[in-house]
Amino acid sequence: MSDYFARTLVPPTLSKLQNSPDISHEEFKGALYVVLKNRMLFLIVHYWEVMVDVWPVIVQADHSEKQSIINLMTMLAEEMVKKYDTVAVSRMVTDSAVEQAKRLLTSTGPRAAEPS
Repeated sequence: MSDYFARTLVPPTLSKLQNSPDISHEEFKGALYVVLKNRMLFLIVHYWEVMVDVWPVIVQADHSEKQSIINLMTMLAEEMVKKYDTVAVSRMVTDSAVEQAKRLLTSTGPRAAEPS
């Protein structure tokens, strides 16, 4: 379902966010409303295949001085940041690795490894 949705709805919506004199204020604003809908927003923050196309277009979208467009762009940016999944990376270093690193930092030359 999501793949069909992405293939059918994303390209025409993105075309309305392009910098072009042929796109009216209403079309641009309508495309922003479409992108802000839950299903579309879910696609653009969870599927790499969609993100790779959508995010550059949103960043390069023609910005307007009209307050309604500014508000929609701000809402979109906030929603994308809030809903974008990030992965926490934690590193675990053993005590013996820390000791080896300390020895390496204070050594004056290479030494043979001690048997474990």
